[in-house]
Amino acid sequence: MRRLAALADWAGAEGRPLTGAGNLRVADARELAELLGTGEQDLKVRSATHMPKLHLVVEWAKAARLVRVSKGRLLRVAKAAPLLRDPERLWSRAFETFFDLGPAIGASASGWDVQSLLAEFFDEVMADVLNSVYGLPGQVPVARLHETVWLACREYLMPDDRTHDLWRRKVDDDLVAALEALAEFGAVELSHGVAEALYLSDLGDDDEEQPLPLDARTRLRAVLAEPGLLVSLTPLGMRGVRERMLAEGRDAPLVGELAQAAPGELLGVLAEHYPPEEAATELEGWLAAHGGEVEPLLDAIRACPFRTRASAMLTTLVETHPGGRSLLAGLRGDRVLGPIAITLLHDAGAVDPDDLSSSEQLLLMTEGLLNLLEVAGPEEVVTQLGQLAGREAPQIIEAVTRSGHPATVGMDELRRLVAEPLLTRSRTLRFVEGPRPGARGRRSGHGKKRRR
Repeated sequence: MRRLAALADWAGAEGRPLTGAGNLRVADARELAELLGTGEQDLKVRSATHMPKLHLVVEWAKAARLVRVSKGRLLRVAKAAPLLRDPERLWSRAFETFFDLGPAIGASASGWDVQSLLAEFFDEVMADVLNSVYGLPGQVPVARLHETVWLACREYLMPDDRTHDLWRRKVDDDLVAALEALAEFGAVELSHGVAEALYLSDLGDDDEEQPLPLDARTRLRAVLAEPGLLVSLTPLGMRGVRERMLAEGRDAPLVGELAQAAPGELLGVLAEHYPPEEAATELEGWLAAHGGEVEPLLDAIRACPFRTRASAMLTTLVETHPGGRSLLAGLRGDRVLGPIAITLLHDAGAVDPDDLSSSEQLLLMTEGLLNLLEVAGPEEVVTQLGQLAGREAPQIIEAVTRSGHPATVGMDELRRLVAEPLLTRSRTLRFVEGPRPGARGRRSGHGKKRRR
């Protein structure tokens, strides 16, 4: 930020002369490099564009409209004076314009290197890179970003076998150069170390859902086993990326913003979008703003007509509330939440089926069928009942409908879509008059005999 402000002051209202190609004269570039501390003043170059750090600052200042070119001179923009006095606004302006700097990123001091594919699609690719770092936990190994960035670049141009490795190295180098520029800018933090196990966990040869091709996964398993470059967002970078995502209409939750949310909205958002640690912090803030009362949250779960969603909401509350386990145990006898609580306790191994009363066992079974009905539909419920209970399926579904389960909407659907068709079909098969298929003879010995 100091470099951008110093550059604008150096250019001044009178401006600095430019060459016919629109670049700083080499003598002026050396003077400016020393002023800004880029360390390039002693480089033996023929053009100011061959001083990569200085060239980037100049292009960045142009993109941020701090300086402009007019009549062959580089001038300070007069209207930028208030911005230059406000570091926070200046940082936001500079961050927003960073994505326009593709041609200036990774410029070579020799000037002989060709421009990489990354420079051509810099705005799209770098936005995706930072969005990924925003959404991934911990420090992200840059090696994984190399693979996804290269795949993105290859969508636009498929290099032949002779130039593949050359283009690949150039893209990798320019990505690192972009991250290093962001690190100096204070948007990301770079470090060196071994990647977390998470970033190796999905690289198996048999993982068909992995978007990375097999050769990339093989390469990454070897690279990530050794220390390498890691990247994470700084608080400033986190804010900058989030503001861009919100401007694009994306969902980017911020811890603390749900303090005044409705109870159902709070638990729903935490269940769907928040990692455990952040969810616990968000819940703590909500409880602090509402007198520490848990009952409104329980009422919101009770009012939810969807069993899978209600279960997810209660699970989130139990896992994020400090007294969640004891809270769950206390809900075992709750008239509305009891079936969900029993199910969660059973799934967690906190209660054994033999420890449940017959009515609780029936509620446990009913809750499972209601969840299956929501997720897979009535045909799957009938199929599962047939596989598990065989001929006893009609008796089981009849008992389930009399279980007293409190889910009015779900139980009505279970009766209409599963119980009634199943029981009707069972009675039809059981009471149809007449001989069994394939049976011979008559019921009585009366009637005419067949003539020979």
